[in-house]
Amino acid sequence: ALKKYYLHRYAQSLYAFIWNDVCDWYIEAVKPTVQRDPAQQRVLATVLDVSLRLLHPAMPFITEKLWEHLNATAPAAASGGSRGVEGLDCSANDLLCHAAWPKADDALRDAGAESLWDKMQTVVTMIREARKEAKLPLRQKVEVSIKADDALAAAIRANEPAFTTLGNVTIEAIGPGTDKPEHAVVSVRPVAEVYLHQEVDASAQKELLQKRLSEVEKNVKALTGRLNNKGYTDKAPAHLVQETRDKLAE
Repeated sequence: ALKKYYLHRYAQSLYAFIWNDVCDWYIEAVKPTVQRDPAQQRVLATVLDVSLRLLHPAMPFITEKLWEHLNATAPAAASGGSRGVEGLDCSANDLLCHAAWPKADDALRDAGAESLWDKMQTVVTMIREARKEAKLPLRQKVEVSIKADDALAAAIRANEPAFTTLGNVTIEAIGPGTDKPEHAVVSVRPVAEVYLHQEVDASAQKELLQKRLSEVEKNVKALTGRLNNKGYTDKAPAHLVQETRDKLAE
């Protein structure tokens, strides 16, 4: 984006990354454990390092000041400090305006971990939606049961401090054989079913689910019609046709 002077795209991408990925998900997820985990502290410092480098062209003055504080609090590994991750080239520098652009080794990517994390995010979002439906404040801790396959259940259990903090819940049961409690707020997605242990007005919940069902049926009809149109499937780019098929499957 910067090479082509697409400054709006550059700024929008960074805003989404910093606000959503870093602040809303990542920092909230490590809060329960980062104070006693040196490895997490190193990664957190590195995330802040890279974020400041990426932000610097758009926000030179505030990022330079924050860089000064970061260097004092968590010096780079090259300076004998606790900042840096193997496979990520972030050379140390006293001034951010002289620091190199970060370079990452593709080997750092873990497609399996990313896929599981996406699913965990979906389940947390489902919990938040169920809370909203039950009119429960976010600060109120509630019990949940989750019907999910073994892989997702194991991932949630392995990251339980992060998961329960993000959802502000305690997990009563989780796994493919989890049963729905008699009175529960239910949220259903392809990845899982969430049961919030909170009694609600069944008729109101049924009305809401009927509304959602109508929306889904309307979408299915529109997508099916598009795929049944030979003009679309024969002439549209293959990736768009596949996207339509994926949406219909979901």
